[in-house]
Amino acid sequence: MFDVDASRDTVMGIGVGVPGPTNTDTGIVFSCANIPGFEQFPLQKRLEEETKMIVRVGNDVNCGTMGEAWLGAGIGYKNILGIMLGTGIGGGIIIDGKLVSGANGAAAEVGHMKIKSSGELYGKLCGCGQYGCWEAYCSSLALEREARMRMEVNNNTMLWEVCGGDATQVTAKAVFECAKQGDKFCLLLVDYELNYLAKGIANIANILNPEIIIIGGGLSLAGDILFDGLRDRMYKYTMAAIYENLKIIPSKLGNESGIVGACALLKLHNA
Repeated sequence: MFDVDASRDTVMGIGVGVPGPTNTDTGIVFSCANIPGFEQFPLQKRLEEETKMIVRVGNDVNCGTMGEAWLGAGIGYKNILGIMLGTGIGGGIIIDGKLVSGANGAAAEVGHMKIKSSGELYGKLCGCGQYGCWEAYCSSLALEREARMRMEVNNNTMLWEVCGGDATQVTAKAVFECAKQGDKFCLLLVDYELNYLAKGIANIANILNPEIIIIGGGLSLAGDILFDGLRDRMYKYTMAAIYENLKIIPSKLGNESGIVGACALLKLHNA
């Protein structure tokens, strides 16, 4: 979609989206919960040294949200909440047309807000090392873990057949596909997923009062079963004044939203 024929002389620079808290001003990656080895990593400096080009680095979901605001589903809106549902859950926040990045680039790490009591005895373990995080309950990885746990006591399901009798082969995509075909086991898993997802998004919406919520990532490809189910539950947890006229839609740019947003980082740098 965005393939171009360009020489090095015509390239403005390199934009990079990173799956973790990243300081856009310094280009330092604070950490990546699901990718070890990037603690306090000076990614911008290293890439500039290697390429001899201008480099701008930002959080991947922040980039994705910027991309949607610039050329995607968020065109025309000034108050946007971007949610990326994948291995984890990422967030991007635009208020009055400006990205909210926080003091050191760690704003909108929504996947790590706590929805269960802290401590080993209470919440599920998250990839960040803490317990009770939102993404430990309704990311694709969390859904797969929950499915495998339930399959240990119930293998009389369509999902079991789809996975060839091997619970380690279960995927979030398979759970949603089986649910669409009416499998009760998977319908309950989807209900579990949607309930936690709706509560988390409603909590954020109640604070930010966005005009639009744009959802991307692999789980967003589930389609109507995800978005209709989410809308059906959101009103229960969201204040009426905030839920009224609130749009909840899928990403328009898909996986390329982050690429577009990384380009936006360079555009802002050169503005």
